Amino acid sequence: MNTNADAIPSWNALGQIVLPQRSAEQFQRMGTPVTLAKNQTLYKVGDVPDSCYYVCQGRIVAFDCTPAGGEHIFSVNVPGELILVPSMVVTHPLVLNFKASEPTHLIRIHRETLFQEMADDAEFSAQLVYALSVRLIDTIEQSRERGSYSVPWRVCNLLLSMAGRYGVPYDGKVLIQEKISQQAMANELHANRVTVARAIRELKDYGLVEYINGYYCVRDMARLKKHMDYLEVLPGTE
Repeated sequence: MNTNADAIPSWNALGQIVLPQRSAEQFQRMGTPVTLAKNQTLYKVGDVPDSCYYVCQGRIVAFDCTPAGGEHIFSVNVPGELILVPSMVVTHPLVLNFKASEPTHLIRIHRETLFQEMADDAEFSAQLVYALSVRLIDTIEQSRERGSYSVPWRVCNLLLSMAGRYGVPYDGKVLIQEKISQQAMANELHANRVTVARAIRELKDYGLVEYINGYYCVRDMARLKKHMDYLEVLPGTE
């Protein structure tokens, strides 16, 4: 595999895999454009996909339906991500529903097309295997965190991650130049939105976080990390 940093899949602030630009261009060349309207279904539980999809614009959410008729969101897939590869490869019926949460543009890549590209391009294959492997490790780590750390700890961890990637200096603080709603945070952390809102309110009360014109701002990175250390000895669940 090429060790050039530009050729290695990277993480975005929410833990999703972002493939290199070269891979993105390959996906667009290999597949067929698909456009979904807001709330339009891509697949339902029980479907067996014969294709995977590269997200160009918009968002695809994976969810199941609760007994009360609501939706429990398991993942939010953003531009730069490749989705549905495992189920496509092993022809496994889906256990979640997939839909667009906003107008979304995808590239549909048929199974045989992807396999042929992997056979013809060793570097592309290595990048794809790397990306899927890291995503699997992240899924395991998120599961471990859900069982070992409280929601407030996980909120702090997410804010620090976003500050590290999207943060810019602002009046002695770090302004996160990427908007994220409390619901999106709850979805990412597999937590209740009310619990997430309470955790953020406490961070504001402690003077650790501000909300400025729709953006979160970490007032002191070191203090926020120290606060996490305090929360770390108080593991729990929501």
